Amino acid sequence: MYGQDIGVAVVLKPGQQLKGDDLKKWVSEKLAKFKVPKKIYFTETMPKTATGKIQRRIVAEKMQQQESPKAKL
Repeated sequence: MYGQDIGVAVVLKPGQQLKGDDLKKWVSEKLAKFKVPKKIYFTETMPKTATGKIQRRIVAEKMQQQESPKAKL
């Protein structure tokens, strides 16, 4: 969609560590430049429905809440 940036939510396995810059570097080697996520959010769990599907709307809302608002001039 026009005007939106690509973001990714990541759940790390217990005991694992990952930096956002390392993930961006790895992804940029695998994907086209316009597909590389500009925003990376680390979370403990992903909200799921009763059938086990990820609730994308809730994930997107949480990502937007964490994002700092920017003034548009």
